[in-house]
Order: sequence, then structure tokens, then C-alpha cells
Amino acid sequence: MLGEFQSRHGEEFGARMINAADARRICPGLVEDGLRAALWSPHELSVDPRQAIRAIPMYLREGLGVTTVFGALANRVEEGRVELSDGRVIECEVAVVCSGEDFQTLFPREFEDSGLTRCKLQMMRTPAQPGGWRLGPHVAAGLTLLHYKAFEASSTLAALRERMERERPEYLRWGIHVLASQNEAGEVAIGDTHEYGMAVEPFCREDLDQLVLRYLGTFLHLPEPRVAERWMGVYAKSTMGATEYVRSPKPGVWIVNGVGGMGMTLSFGLAQEVWDGVDRGSWEPGA
Repeated sequence: MLGEFQSRHGEEFGARMINAADARRICPGLVEDGLRAALWSPHELSVDPRQAIRAIPMYLREGLGVTTVFGALANRVEEGRVELSDGRVIECEVAVVCSGEDFQTLFPREFEDSGLTRCKLQMMRTPAQPGGWRLGPHVAAGLTLLHYKAFEASSTLAALRERMERERPEYLRWGIHVLASQNEAGEVAIGDTHEYGMAVEPFCREDLDQLVLRYLGTFLHLPEPRVAERWMGVYAKSTMGATEYVRSPKPGVWIVNGVGGMGMTLSFGLAQEVWDGVDRGSWEPGA
């Protein structure tokens, strides 16, 4: 599958196939047993969400003059105005509602017909790896090929799915595919699971975390595999295969949501597309 993907899209994405020896040179933690080759991209980037959630508002405020308001809920949005829970009213030409998995506070009727549902995921993080050990690039393995649409055109996808249904049915049942990435502090983030439905339980399941860690061990060895932190997240995802949900429920108001697990990848491009559409008075995907 990797070779087929590379032959179709490798030049476009700057990705190339590398042999097992080169893969272990780039990522020394890869398990040698069973490793035949890898698809490698030198262009992938990531941010630490804990840093980004603080740094982005600061950048917007100090670099672009954006006013940020915390500690108040937008509980009503009309043409030209946003009403906050503390009584303030913000006047505006355009309001863009990006409410994530909160479907009830603003425009609940629109969300009822949106085809969006909630997705709960479980994540883990190790302590800093000892001795300055570095993972190298972000790492994924076979289950990930079943999760992302980029690989749907592969002629061998069905065979891989049949194999996983036979060998690891519990992984497919809980939407598990395993990714690992390391931050500047040396901590390795590991995940994740995917549970879909409007009713989300706030509890993390240890059996699902153990499935993730068990699969991780088949392709990656960490000097310090101990889990230091666990958390869950919830995002809005389309049940109809769309990569985003963009609607204008009333003049001067836009809803932008439903990017699913690709939000950190697509958000800036989608924001530009939507704002260009606002200027035109309409929006079409990719326009």
C-alpha cells in the first residue's frame, strides 16, 4: 500500500519509500523485527497543543491587533451582534461560529440537520525520554492506513482490512490506530481511539489504552514507555464523509465546524477559504 501511495502521490507530497535500514537510521526506536520499508516525508510539522492554545491568542493579540475575550460565553448571535453571558454585546459585520462539539448553545436546529456527531478519543503521554533520546519523525503503522481517506484508493486496502478484521477485530471496533510524536521536552504523545456518538462518557477506558500500547509495541520501542498523563478529547465529525461543515444560517453569520480529527492540519487553509467566501457572499469547498 505504501509503495502504491508513493507512486501516485509521492511527488506531490514530497514523500518517498525508504528501506528498513534507512528507516531505523531516521527513527532509531523502530522495531527491527518485521520492518521491511517505510514511507517517509521530510515536510511534516507539528505543534504542542499545550503551547499552541496559549501562544495563538497571544500572537493574534500582539501581532495582528485581535481582541480576545475570555471568561464569557457567546449565548446569542444575530446579524451584526454577538451577545455574551456577562451582558456585553459585541457589534460586528460578520460573526463566525466555531463551537466544536457544542451543538446546543448556538443554532441547535441547524446542527440537528448537519450530519455531525461527536467523536471521543483517548490519548497518553510518556515522561521525557532519558538521555536526550529523540524519536525523530512522527510515526504510524498499518492501522493508520485504514483510518485516513488518503489511502482509500489503494488496490490492496480491502486485503489489509480483511487481515485486520481477522487478526485485530477489537482495534477496528474501537477505531484504534496508533500514532506517536515527541515534543521539545522529550515527552512522547501516543494515541488514539475513536468512539462515535452524540452521548459521550467522560471516563477513559484502561482496556482501550492497553490496546493502543500493545500495538505501539509491535513497531516502536521507547526507552521510557511509562505513561505519565492520560486525557480524552471530543470533536465534531461528519457522518457523511465531508471534511467540513460550513453554513450561513442567517445574514452575516457563518457556522464553521466538522473538520474532525484533521483540524490542526486543515484549519488555516479552511479559515482562508471561508473568509474568502465571506468576502464573496458565498462559499464552496476548495473555492
